Amino acid sequence: MARKNRSSSRGIKRKVSTIEPNKSILLVLEGEVTERLYFQELRRQLKLTEKRLEFKIQEECSGDPKSLIEYAEKHEAQRIKDKNPNAKNFDEIWLIFDLDTVCRGGNNKQKSQRISQIQNLESNYKKKHWFIGYSNPSFEYFLYLHFHYSSRAFTNEELRKELKILPDYVDLKTAKKLEGSTFLKRIVSQWKTAHKNALKIQGYHEDANSKFPDDLPNTKLGSLLGKLSSHLDKQ
Repeated sequence: MARKNRSSSRGIKRKVSTIEPNKSILLVLEGEVTERLYFQELRRQLKLTEKRLEFKIQEECSGDPKSLIEYAEKHEAQRIKDKNPNAKNFDEIWLIFDLDTVCRGGNNKQKSQRISQIQNLESNYKKKHWFIGYSNPSFEYFLYLHFHYSSRAFTNEELRKELKILPDYVDLKTAKKLEGSTFLKRIVSQWKTAHKNALKIQGYHEDANSKFPDDLPNTKLGSLLGKLSSHLDKQ
């Protein structure tokens, strides 16, 4: 009997080893605090390696998504030159930014030009395994979807008030308070709810044939959550 059990155990190990390696995803973040700490905690909770999910901060975005692209292209080129066999090329690159940042400042013509720029990026770069992960009006709406669903328009002030109601709230812009906090862990632990709600709001706008980015609210981060958690189905 003992011999049979050992054989069965070896068979299970061989089966597990046939699972294909996970994709390697790079996130280029505009947000220096909230977004970075969120994905850091998400990586921990989903038990992802740094090679599976790597993120970089573009601190001088200044509301221009093109600077995110240039930063990502530079980092991707460095990764390709890396002779370490474990540093495989990125399967996907996500540019993550807030619409309120892009549309802030300037006259109406300049704002319209930025919006057209994002629309072109979204259609053109998807062919290159690049994805635009914007949130409208801001990342705070994506955080809101971890607990609630709503298709009504929010201002950033309204979103902050909604988040302040949650237990153990800390200031999202204060890294020392947010990092490792119970509040951050509570938010990220609800990523399945956020995944469902983010896909729902995206479907809502698609069914309504909404014209991006004039309709509030919206986020493209539901698809990203699905891809980052896909390895859980194989365990």
